[in-house]
Amino acid sequence: MEKKLIMRCVYVQSIDEYIAAFEDGYRDIHYAGFSRDGLISTLQRRGENSLEYQYQYGKELYFAGEDEKAHKIYQELVEKGFEFAKIGLSADAAKGIGGPANPALAFRLLKDLDGKEYGMAYHNLGYCYYNGIGTKEDVAKAKLNPDVAGMDVVHIVFEKVNAKIKCLSFVPDGNYVKVGDTIAAYEGSTRALLVGERVALNFLQHMCGIATVAYRYTKLVEGTKARVIDTRKTTPGLRILEKYAIRVGGAANHRFGLDDGILIKDNHIEAAGGITEAINAARAGAPHTLRIEVEVVDLDGLREAIDAGAEAVMLDNMNCDTMREAVKIADGRVILEASGGITEANVAEVAATGVDLISSGALTHSVKALDISLNIKAIK
Repeated sequence: MEKKLIMRCVYVQSIDEYIAAFEDGYRDIHYAGFSRDGLISTLQRRGENSLEYQYQYGKELYFAGEDEKAHKIYQELVEKGFEFAKIGLSADAAKGIGGPANPALAFRLLKDLDGKEYGMAYHNLGYCYYNGIGTKEDVAKAKLNPDVAGMDVVHIVFEKVNAKIKCLSFVPDGNYVKVGDTIAAYEGSTRALLVGERVALNFLQHMCGIATVAYRYTKLVEGTKARVIDTRKTTPGLRILEKYAIRVGGAANHRFGLDDGILIKDNHIEAAGGITEAINAARAGAPHTLRIEVEVVDLDGLREAIDAGAEAVMLDNMNCDTMREAVKIADGRVILEASGGITEANVAEVAATGVDLISSGALTHSVKALDISLNIKAIK
């Protein structure tokens, strides 16, 4: 039996856990605590005898910045009949990897997968529809409202309440729905459905709200190299779910925890006695696989962080003119992250400065839950 690909998120802390999740069908796998280089080598070896592993190998190469190499792998996989790789090729076509940006080609590749239960294909189709690529009817639907996120959680809630509750239909995560659409339909005892109602809706409303706002932010920075990312300003106990919703909306994740990477902020710098001292202390105590990022508030701090060997620099609450100057100073030597006061009103202007990343805590800590309700209908 062909294994169903699961697009929901799973978090792992070792290469063995990553492989086990992959074998279970997961494809959106977050990780920390081990080297990406080691993971890439493992996937490359396994890919010698598996097209699925070859695709995952290409995907991790893409995340490591080797876009063209990943693109070539996707092309080879499609030629071998591995249709799932069209998702990677569609993203490349939209972004201009492997050739000029070609949204129409991205749309055609995704439509080839439409109906094959590949959740990410539906998700990316939403981007095409939103940009006016597709039929007029599809475009109208896509512009009308929310991005669904959290259906797996809803399923689990009802399963825990009563295993006899049946899901009759549902809209997969990443789809765009309009007001009045039915997102899911369940069948079961009235008592069981009402017991699970509020918990299920709380998760769904919250996660859909995050995904929808994340999507709006990503649309606003299109045409620039900037990626919108979240922060650790999440609801206690819900970080994995909130960060998953961020990815469903098309944005990316910052650290999951303190062990994912080193971010030196103002209090660390004060305690260490300066930027250089803080970087040196962090470097001395950290494994070589962890990247060091430093928060700075002015251009002198940026210069010092670069000279001290930081791999990334967070530009904290800088105005756009200062960030443009920072981009010139950095000249590609470090990753630049804009942070502080980022809103829908200014994110496009910030992206136009040339920074690599734009982080916003508002994506998780200030999002309004969507208005979603459950209506009981008696079966006669």
